[in-house]
Amino acid sequence: MSVEGAWNLAIPTPNGRIKAVVELRERVGTLTGVAHGSGEEAALADVTLAGDRDRLAWKQAITKPMPC
Repeated sequence: MSVEGAWNLAIPTPNGRIKAVVELRERVGTLTGVAHGSGEEAALADVTLAGDRDRLAWKQAITKPMPC
């Protein structure tokens, strides 16, 4: 299953939904990506697609924490 492309996300948080766009690309068998939202851009690390339910996971650094 290919997950390449742009994905619109709505992430529920205690302060309401955050809208973001994740762009995924496959290069030489490795998934890479970037997330855009709230005026920021963050590179995705350790992007993996695995499991019996084709779970997509990644790590990203947050540079502007949500207000409390």
